[in-house]
Amino acid sequence: MITIPIRGAFALVLSLLVTVGVASPAQAQTVFRVTLAPGVLGDAPVVAGRLVVALAHEDANISRRTSPLDAPFWDDPQPIFGTTVSMKPGEAVIVDDAATSFASKPSALKPGRYRAAAWLVANQATSKWRGVPGNAYSEVVEFVVPEPPGVGGPVDITLATATREPERRWRPGQVEEFVVRGALLSAFHGREVVLRAGVVLPAGGVQEGRRYPAVYHVPGFGGRHDEALSVRRAVARGDGDLDRNVLHIYLDPESPNGHTLFADSANNGPWNRALVEELIPALEKQYPLISEPTARVLRGHSSGGWSVVWLGVNNPQTFGFAWSTAPDPVCFSWFQLVDIYRRANMFVPAPGEPVGPGDAAGADTPSYRRGGAMKMTIRQEAGGEEVLGPDATSGQQWASWQAVFGPRDDRGRIVELFDHVTGAINPAVLDHYRGYDITHLLRTRGDVVADRLMNHVRIIVGDADNFFLEQACMALRDELQPRIDARRASGNTQEVPGGVIIVPGLDHGSVFGHPSVRRIPAEMLAYFRAAGHVPPAVDEPKP
Repeated sequence: MITIPIRGAFALVLSLLVTVGVASPAQAQTVFRVTLAPGVLGDAPVVAGRLVVALAHEDANISRRTSPLDAPFWDDPQPIFGTTVSMKPGEAVIVDDAATSFASKPSALKPGRYRAAAWLVANQATSKWRGVPGNAYSEVVEFVVPEPPGVGGPVDITLATATREPERRWRPGQVEEFVVRGALLSAFHGREVVLRAGVVLPAGGVQEGRRYPAVYHVPGFGGRHDEALSVRRAVARGDGDLDRNVLHIYLDPESPNGHTLFADSANNGPWNRALVEELIPALEKQYPLISEPTARVLRGHSSGGWSVVWLGVNNPQTFGFAWSTAPDPVCFSWFQLVDIYRRANMFVPAPGEPVGPGDAAGADTPSYRRGGAMKMTIRQEAGGEEVLGPDATSGQQWASWQAVFGPRDDRGRIVELFDHVTGAINPAVLDHYRGYDITHLLRTRGDVVADRLMNHVRIIVGDADNFFLEQACMALRDELQPRIDARRASGNTQEVPGGVIIVPGLDHGSVFGHPSVRRIPAEMLAYFRAAGHVPPAVDEPKP
């Protein structure tokens, strides 16, 4: 999920349609003629996928070194268009005013010079189109909209480059990729699914005859198991006792519907079970790991933060403790700023309906803020995801939540929480959502969930979170606090290591600098030592 947090790759665009044909010479508008170069995606006579065209105006607050392929641009939104197509290599698809648009229709582009680029998502294996093979993209081209706008020729764009699997330089004995077939997920989807992990071995190497505890890291939105490579050097330096005494294991949470949150779901399949029943046992067979709950802890941020809370609450037989920062909504009465149980519309609160911080009655509900300024609304973000995939299939943030928390219809499609055009919430899905509402589970499953949250899960979030995630955390804290107070009132002096910590003034990224977060590695080491999995420090007396 870092200074400015990263959400779905499609945060600021609106749903688009496109026509296929030839531009009329009398057409008083800018049009884009996009061609898939022959052979780029193999020899198939037709390639189906999602086509996107993105622009950047010369006056945009965007560096010239930044390609339109990096769209959307949150703080200075630029025009972007797209549709589902079947492209014949060598033949053009015309994108014109028949498309719905964000920021501007092609015919209404403001005068000036633009840079443009396009991409085709033919293989949506993850939330990032550039991170997998089988997709295609163009070079950047420039064009001018005259003043006043007049009739011009089409802007030609050629999809001439195929995406490829990123090069990952795994280093045996230091950081390794582990891959195992996911039998449960393969059976669910009717196709082969593999589970991946990046394994960072202890600094200084594995000691002969010793077994180690593990820290399981769940990346945030868009992150994958190769995050292990970015921490290898720090671990290799052996800066801390933790890195010499544990294996850091980075999980891959990605799917065609985006982040799976490692929850069993109607749309994504049994990701929780696959982790607990297949991947972890396979890892413990391959590596010298201790097979006990107290030897397995969890760490995650943002979507990874929600994942580790969920895993920690629901798998006491597998995990000992979970540290979560800025998790996705842990209370759906604060689904960011929306109470999905009481509001009728995701985009705009009606008179008398709950209004959250930064939200004004009758105005669009914000989804993202930075430096106290509202930058993006839910309408913009959720509607924009339609560019990559209609009906909550884009794999981006709001779509990914609906894939995890929502039901599936009899045709195998995600049943959406809300209409992406009108914002109307579908009340028929709310009972299904309650099954993933951690605060609701605390209310209904009582002592079992309370025990896990108080003793085995810690959540830390800044009260200025960019996505308003502190609101849900506060609701969970308020629901949990009476149980903590009751324990103390009973004379039970047992420490409460878990719970929810709200830190003032920090956002989704800056929360990493807070002492409560910076202490987490030391707390992990102390936890493992208390469980007898790590020997005492040389100058530390044995308990």
